[in-house]
Amino acid sequence: MAGATVIHQLASLLKETGDGQILKGSSHLALTGTTLKLVTDAIERIERKVPEDRDASANGSASQTTLSREVVFLRDFFLRVPAVKLNKLPDHLNSVVDLSLFKSLETLSMKRIPVSHVVGLSGVREQCKKLSCQNCLVDIKDLLLSCGADNTGPLSWSSLVDLDLSYNGIPELNESLKLCLSIQTLDLSHNQLVSDETGLQHLPHLCALNLAYNKLESVPKFNQHACLCLTRLILRNNNLTVLVGIEHLKHLQDVDLSYNCLISHSHLSPLQQLNQLTKLFLNNNPLAFHSYHRCMTAARLSPHINPGAIYLDGKRLSDVEKQYLPKPDGYGLPSPTADSSYLTAGGSSPTRLRSHPTKSPLKVTPKSKGKGKSSVRPVSIHEDDIDQVQKGDETTVRSRLVFDDEHTASLKREEAEMLRKQVGDGWLVSYQEKNRKIESVGTNNHASAGETTADASTLQTNSKEPEVDAMKQPLTVHTLHDDDEED
Repeated sequence: MAGATVIHQLASLLKETGDGQILKGSSHLALTGTTLKLVTDAIERIERKVPEDRDASANGSASQTTLSREVVFLRDFFLRVPAVKLNKLPDHLNSVVDLSLFKSLETLSMKRIPVSHVVGLSGVREQCKKLSCQNCLVDIKDLLLSCGADNTGPLSWSSLVDLDLSYNGIPELNESLKLCLSIQTLDLSHNQLVSDETGLQHLPHLCALNLAYNKLESVPKFNQHACLCLTRLILRNNNLTVLVGIEHLKHLQDVDLSYNCLISHSHLSPLQQLNQLTKLFLNNNPLAFHSYHRCMTAARLSPHINPGAIYLDGKRLSDVEKQYLPKPDGYGLPSPTADSSYLTAGGSSPTRLRSHPTKSPLKVTPKSKGKGKSSVRPVSIHEDDIDQVQKGDETTVRSRLVFDDEHTASLKREEAEMLRKQVGDGWLVSYQEKNRKIESVGTNNHASAGETTADASTLQTNSKEPEVDAMKQPLTVHTLHDDDEED
């Protein structure tokens, strides 16, 4: 009776809304594995007992006739459904989920149903365009090669363009992917992938790839043709320490590298080849806690990207950060003599370096007092000297950037892993505090070095040009009185 109630409710629902939404493809037919099992068993009984049902109908069994008609309606409806979602394993582990009723299926989504308990996959393989299997398998061969419980041979999934294998325990990819040459979107997130040497090289038309929440230590290798097609790559929450290989993906627009182990901004150099990049995520990497993270990242992007279209960690680049973008002539940081150049000093507000278009000297002549006349040489202060002082400021900032980046690069991966084990989830915060202390020490060292240089230059000036020091003394003028003249 429970099965008859479920069939009656399902048939009533599909008669009301099924034709307008499900059969037109705007909505999916969502069923549990248990419900599908009840419907398929009822259809088998009806097909085996068609003569008995006709006799029962003649004898006046109205309820049995109504049930038979509803089962026949569901069978005919299933034959035309283009999209199905199946969820949960049936109550009995030995039960089988049969897909042979869905002759027009183009989109199939399964969750928590082992592929080994699914029959009829081989019947939908040719026309299936979108396939999703979550918490269903460990080896992709069971799905793509064997077709679940069908145990068929290696046949092509010729129409499949969107494949979602997320939330499985897949440890590696294999050559079964070459049965899906038409795949354009592939989701392999939340698996156990450590590396991939050959699997993705069988997909020449790949446009979007999600490899988040795996254990990858390097960027995978791709098909040569896919390097020209791939526009979106998600590698967040992996163990990436370098980005070697990403420079071959010339048409990448959206790249997510957050929550990895990228320590130094020098490891971002491969990004200079991505001329069409518009979105880049680096948050929660060790390098993202650097005081000049956004500026140093901008300095390692392609000189041909659109400055107004680039987003870093979800935010547009500011006008100051755009000045650090490499120029097509090969220069990265701005020139201190350019009117639009900026430098960020001390991690605070940006300091603008203004240019001085004229080079005429400024003559300073002290005024003489009283009757006495003093011959004073004019002192010429060229604005080149001012530029030298400003260049010294830039040198200090550049040296600090280099100091911080080299120190960050010196932290090896083993040390990061040890810090992660000791501190736990807050290891990046501890690492940031450690860097701040080292930054303060480095800044004090640079300041001390600057004071020492200044003292040395002062001593040298005193020894070689004493007349210049005399000029720097305040001018004293004596007034002659009548008594003095008599003397």
